[in-house]
Amino acid sequence: MSQGWGAEVALQDNTAGSQRQRYLLMVLVAILLFYGYSQIGGMRRGGESFLSGSSSADFSAVLDTEVAELSMAQLDARAQEFEVGRNPWDYGPLPVVEAPPPPPVRVKPVPPPRPPVQDPTPQTPAAPPPPPIDVEFLGSLGPESRKVAVFMKDELVINALVGDVVNTKFRVHAIGLESVDLTFEGFPNTPPERLPLKEN
Repeated sequence: MSQGWGAEVALQDNTAGSQRQRYLLMVLVAILLFYGYSQIGGMRRGGESFLSGSSSADFSAVLDTEVAELSMAQLDARAQEFEVGRNPWDYGPLPVVEAPPPPPVRVKPVPPPRPPVQDPTPQTPAAPPPPPIDVEFLGSLGPESRKVAVFMKDELVINALVGDVVNTKFRVHAIGLESVDLTFEGFPNTPPERLPLKEN
């Protein structure tokens, strides 16, 4: 049984191989036919030209054609002039980005000077100071209830009770044992000033 199956397989292989050879043979024949047809057509065209006598004209034209002399220097020059195409990895020079212009300088407006503030309350001029005491106190005379103060002004002796005006400037306010209190005429707000006894 196994021998029959092996023989059948071998028969099938032979059949497939013969079919492959047949196909290859057909392809080869087709190639030869195409090649032969092309050769026959070329021969016909050559024969017609040969028979018509135009082959001499064709050959003369070919022979009259000037053949350029090969110059190695020109080839080298052209080879040196050859420029390499654009490099796909070369992006060229970077674009120049111009800096934006600086913003305009804003000048802060200067406010006008403020007018001086005037004090609404009028300022009263300062009162002049009272005059200095220019008399000397020499002492007192009389009883306690009626004492008399004795003054001296430029060798002039002046006697005055309490309330009297001395030298038209001072008024006797009080008389003590060793001093006298005087007020100033025309200066009611000035307190009395004490004048001590003149030293001998």
